[in-house]
Amino acid sequence: SAHRRLDFPQPDYDRWMRFVVVEKGADGAPAVRTLDVSQPLSAAFARNGQSTTGSEVEHASA
Repeated sequence: SAHRRLDFPQPDYDRWMRFVVVEKGADGAPAVRTLDVSQPLSAAFARNGQSTTGSEVEHASA
């Protein structure tokens, strides 16, 4: 691994191997979700009116 952190000595690939996708939400606020790296990144940009298979995650409001 190219990067090491003392506070995270063991890798957690289930949580870390994800694309982070940030888009403008319906209310204008950033909508943050993740997409598993086993899926093609192009799935994050599907524009068929349906949500993609990424997991929605909460984001902190400024």
